[in-house]
Amino acid sequence: MIRSANIATMPSRLNQLSIMLESIYDQFDEIRICLNEFESVPKWLEEKEKVIIIIPDKDGEPYNATDNGKFAYCMSHARIGLDHEYYFTLDDDIVYPPNYVEETVKNIDTYGCIVTYHGRTLIGAGRGYYREHEVYHNQWEQKDSFEIDVAGTGVSAFRTDYFCPSEIAFSKYQCMSDLVFSLEAAKQGKTIGCCARPAQWFKLLKAEDTIFDKFQGRLTEDQNKLADEIFNLRFEERNGNT
Repeated sequence: MIRSANIATMPSRLNQLSIMLESIYDQFDEIRICLNEFESVPKWLEEKEKVIIIIPDKDGEPYNATDNGKFAYCMSHARIGLDHEYYFTLDDDIVYPPNYVEETVKNIDTYGCIVTYHGRTLIGAGRGYYREHEVYHNQWEQKDSFEIDVAGTGVSAFRTDYFCPSEIAFSKYQCMSDLVFSLEAAKQGKTIGCCARPAQWFKLLKAEDTIFDKFQGRLTEDQNKLADEIFNLRFEERNGNT
């Protein structure tokens, strides 16, 4: 079963992307990169043997899939029946540890669920998404592994025979892939496990146009709505009301 890296990027992130790719290149069989807002493919990417370029379009027109572009290849699984794989979703501004794929595959096989190293436990409905739920940050040490509600899709992976969210690449909710992904997992009754790791296992690259910066400091109706949907589905599931 192959191990694939699935990344969405944009022109302003090319420097970060090149550093990030160095950290993962030898760990994956295929590396798929969704190029949002690019007018042409950078030559240095074309020359990388493992890299598969995805140019998003919708109805034949250029389309900015934003961070949802990480899930573009899930559509191919649904449409043409690709062999199942370990499907990793990564961010272009993270340097990954040299044992990242090995340890994550072990966790997937051990727990049989979606695996992540960053996310949230939702502690109620009607709360602000960023500030009013329990956060588990990828930079912190975590000694135990446990179930959570929202996965950080920059540090997540799953087997496509367990979960394959084939429709979310073109979700109307953009720059919210953690919530869009986790809502689909909740709808399908799939478990998200936040797994143990040492502190600073990941190195964060400086970037000035992050999604967190875009929304930090203000509540967003759409994010709170999606979080409430996830909470309600998980609450029903855990109380046997599905």
